[in-house]
Amino acid sequence: MADGKFTVTSASVNTDYNLSDVTEYHFEKVDTVTLGVEKLEKANFTLTYTDNTHVRVTGTKARVAQLYSLDGQLLTTRPTANGAVTVSLAKCKPGVYVLRLENDRSFKVIRK
Repeated sequence: MADGKFTVTSASVNTDYNLSDVTEYHFEKVDTVTLGVEKLEKANFTLTYTDNTHVRVTGTKARVAQLYSLDGQLLTTRPTANGAVTVSLAKCKPGVYVLRLENDRSFKVIRK
């Protein structure tokens, strides 16, 4: 995400979308996928960010998901159930947040 564009790159495709037109994106691990500096090891891990308000994770080993502001303030903690959790950003102001999956991985989430 840069210069108002959401770029999707794979071995065979490189596509840009206007960031203002993107309301949902979904990552699904098929093999080993590099996301940032981490590799997703679990074949059924998914992260879905819907309508700029809800982050849904499935296939996690974490017992809880925590949402933090960039200044480190813990905003909410949600327990997982059967490897899945949904975290709402509906009450959050526009900005950047960190979704931390306990003992698993973390993601940057941007609320517009």
